[in-house]
Amino acid sequence: MLECMILQRYENMITPEKWWIDLQFRNTLNYLSSAIYYSVNDPKGIQGDLNTFSYSEKVKISEALKNAYDKASEATALETSNKDQKNAIKKWGEVLGDYFPNSNYEKYGRDKATKKRYGRAWKRIRDKYAAEHPFCELCFDRGIIVPTEEIHHKKPLSEGGTHDRSNLIALCKSCHSHIHAKRGDYWGNRRG
Repeated sequence: MLECMILQRYENMITPEKWWIDLQFRNTLNYLSSAIYYSVNDPKGIQGDLNTFSYSEKVKISEALKNAYDKASEATALETSNKDQKNAIKKWGEVLGDYFPNSNYEKYGRDKATKKRYGRAWKRIRDKYAAEHPFCELCFDRGIIVPTEEIHHKKPLSEGGTHDRSNLIALCKSCHSHIHAKRGDYWGNRRG
């Protein structure tokens, strides 16, 4: 339903000469806060009105969207008028939630000691290995061709592993996630 609402917004819109994604996102929040009250017809004509929320649910959704719009407007003002990038980023974090990157953001949740082992040298090793192994090695062994997305340490650095090529394997995100799940790791609390 959300996709249909957004498509309705942009369907007849003339694309502005200067397109700023943050402003479009902010304005879409405002649009959705009122559009939630209206019918959303199934574009395939199968289900009819996709908006089956009760009135009280629509009010709650509208208020949440309006609140997000207000915060996005504050973030925009901080960034453009006040030139206060740091607080603008904090405000966008309030709009987009816990996964919005900030200065303390660490994608893999690594501690400082482990993080030091993932510097420029690692990036060169990783990029070279990925160039030499363009397909996920596990998928390729099963006869499936999937592009490499991540380079994995078979023995994690936090457990004494190294960047040696014999300790590396090129993987797609699915296989990489599967390996970490089998190890008992989970997103945001990986062991290295």
